[in-house]
This record gives sequence, structure tokens and C-alpha cells, in this order.
Amino acid sequence: MFWFVLALAKGIVGLLAWLALVGQGHHLPSILPPAFRVAMLGAFVGGGAALVAGSRKDVPARSLGMVFCLFGSIFADPLLAVIPHESPAWILARDLVLAISPVTMVPLYFWRFAWEFPRRQPALLPSWAPRQIDRVLLVAGL
Repeated sequence: MFWFVLALAKGIVGLLAWLALVGQGHHLPSILPPAFRVAMLGAFVGGGAALVAGSRKDVPARSLGMVFCLFGSIFADPLLAVIPHESPAWILARDLVLAISPVTMVPLYFWRFAWEFPRRQPALLPSWAPRQIDRVLLVAGL
């Protein structure tokens, strides 16, 4: 749940940064229009949040929702990166949010999804392997 909240928060901060900059009339230099990034942010984080919220005890749906949210959080980065440099404290806060990369946990949740979907098949791997794979991916993401 921690990673879900982190990805969701980063997405919301990116959206708020975009709204603030657009509201102030700033033009955001980019190959892709910022509205495209906001749409992708909304699609991935919003869709993922809907899957997580609606999944209850459905592990594959919750894991897939996590993949969407975690992946979608990267669309916030370009929106946050163009925040004007006004004060050292603001720069530090922006850089801290940019340094947080929930997307590094995608392999863990993708593994969980793949292992559980459409149903767990324990005969595919030795009994110790799924737990070890989960641990390795968690450590790698951290």
C-alpha cells in the first residue's frame, strides 16, 4: 500500500504542478504537449487506482493496478521538472519529489500479477522460488 500511496501522491503533485504552471500562463517546452503527459498520467494512475480500489481480495487485479500506478507516476516527472526556480527550499522540495521513483517497483508487482493470473500454478516452479523472486524484486526496487 505504501508504494500505491507514493505513486498516487507523485501523480497528484505532477497534476497540481501542471495546473499551477498553466494557470500562470507558463509555456512548458517539450516535444510532447504537456496535456498529453497529463492525459497519460490520468489514464495510468487513475486506471490503476480504480483497479486497486475495486479489487478487494483479487490479487491479480490489485497487482495490475499497482503496475499502472507505479508506471504512470513517471509522467509526473517532466511536469515537475519545469517548475520555476524561485527559492532554495522550493528547489529542494521539487528535487526530492523528482528523486522518488515508485516506477522501480514495477517488476515486483508485475511478477505478482503474472504469478497469480489467471490462477497460481505452483507446479511451474519449485515451492521456494516464488517467495525468493518476490524478495529479490523487492530489494532491487528499493
